[in-house]
Amino acid sequence: MRIRTTAAVATAALALLWSVPGHAVAAQGTFAYTYVNELGLRTPGELVDPADRVCIGVPEDTGGRGLPAFAPDNRTDSPALLYLEKDCTGATHLLAPGRQLSDRLLLRSVRFLS
Repeated sequence: MRIRTTAAVATAALALLWSVPGHAVAAQGTFAYTYVNELGLRTPGELVDPADRVCIGVPEDTGGRGLPAFAPDNRTDSPALLYLEKDCTGATHLLAPGRQLSDRLLLRSVRFLS
């Protein structure tokens, strides 16, 4: 009898877990920015459907030049916390969904907060 009750409770718990919608694992949309490429030219960059609550380094900053990206444009559905330094350190700026900033805002990493 006890085994049957335990099995019924476990089955009910699993059914409840499967019926609850999961949390989103990515911001929906595109986060765009500009960077200076190896030839010294302004070049557009983007992150498509970036992961939430994970520190994301601007990929073009890894080329050893050490130049930050700039002019962020948050076309995702999540607020973006922009960091001046790599590994989500240094000065920060919160960029709301649908907002764009000028060339003066520099970033090397970003974290989405939905």
